[in-house]
Amino acid sequence: MKLSAPAHPGFRLLFASSLVSLFGEGLFILTSILLVKSISNSVTALSWMFILTVVPSIVLAPFAGAVIDRFHKGSVALVCQLARAVLLASLAILLLTKHASLVVVYATIILHDTFYYFLVPVTDSLTRELLGEDEYVRGESFMQGAWQVGLLVSSLVAGTLLTYFGAPETLLCSTMAYLASSSILWRLRRSGPARAPAAQPPTEGWLREIQEGWRYIQGRSSLRYASLAASLALPIMLALNILIAPFNEALLHGNPMTLGIIDAAISLGGILSATVCVGLAQRQQLGGMTLAALVLLMVSITAFVASRSTVPAVLTYTAVGTFVGMFKVLSKSVVYRNVEAVFVGRTMASISMVSLIVSIPLSLLIGYVGERSIPGAYVMLIGFMLAPITLIALSQRKVLTPAGAPESR
Repeated sequence: MKLSAPAHPGFRLLFASSLVSLFGEGLFILTSILLVKSISNSVTALSWMFILTVVPSIVLAPFAGAVIDRFHKGSVALVCQLARAVLLASLAILLLTKHASLVVVYATIILHDTFYYFLVPVTDSLTRELLGEDEYVRGESFMQGAWQVGLLVSSLVAGTLLTYFGAPETLLCSTMAYLASSSILWRLRRSGPARAPAAQPPTEGWLREIQEGWRYIQGRSSLRYASLAASLALPIMLALNILIAPFNEALLHGNPMTLGIIDAAISLGGILSATVCVGLAQRQQLGGMTLAALVLLMVSITAFVASRSTVPAVLTYTAVGTFVGMFKVLSKSVVYRNVEAVFVGRTMASISMVSLIVSIPLSLLIGYVGERSIPGAYVMLIGFMLAPITLIALSQRKVLTPAGAPESR
């Protein structure tokens, strides 16, 4: 089993950029949750926060795949990262000068996450394009590890910064992380990988590429089911984010420090999941392993919501992070095994769009139920996981049709 990162220099730059960026991401996530919670004192307000962040991205998502497949992917990532740095620096200044209202906080989060939802499929596409078929599962596992290491460290740091300094200072630290990530992306951009084909006529080219991407996914049943399953990872993670602060306050009676520690636990679990997924990279039965991860995730959330003190909450949330991380990596790996390189950008953008669409009703339901019962909201989330279990099972049933039988086109 190889535990070293893939040797491709472009991938190592991408990995380093993601690691630094996700440290800033973790600082921002915790800060934004506490800002909205402190201003509104409402679980529903947190749900609306996550809903508002995905609406603009749904509108842009059909074009995101064509942008990714058409332009230099490193340039797209660089623009997204710089824009996010400017937004967070501006919000920090408004908070310091006492000019930041809930509307301003919402607007910043919406714009920040719009660029984030462009950045996710760009990073996925770069990972797939930079690495060969033998290495992309291992590469995706390391990217998941970067995501979790960044969030683990940032959760611990954010809890300290928010307790002893404040939200503006925490946002400025996040801004500096984004700028550092941008400098690494600049090097990746100059190295020249992942350039798209020559530009085509503007309107006709865009529409044709978008239509081709949708037809490609629809014509391959195994890819369609796997893509739908992979799209449910984000809604599950958003639901966990919505509920973590109310759980900490209402059931554990904790403070920002305990929130940071518990939030770090899910990131620690994610690091464990990345290690496990590296070991599974060469296995063929990724679908069965994905199903096992989902079942264990349901069990872990059940144990977490039953916790009434910090230690068991940390231990069980670590397990939650492990299995949600495995689901995220393995479901994408199932998609990668069924998609051609030229359609990666449009496929991953389509997955992001479906993720955002599903996130809206799930977030509303989580907020509505959570306002009345935090344990009840977790029970509803556990029931929701039957959907990806069914979709992964269907994708494997289609994959295992008689050898040589072609997929419908």
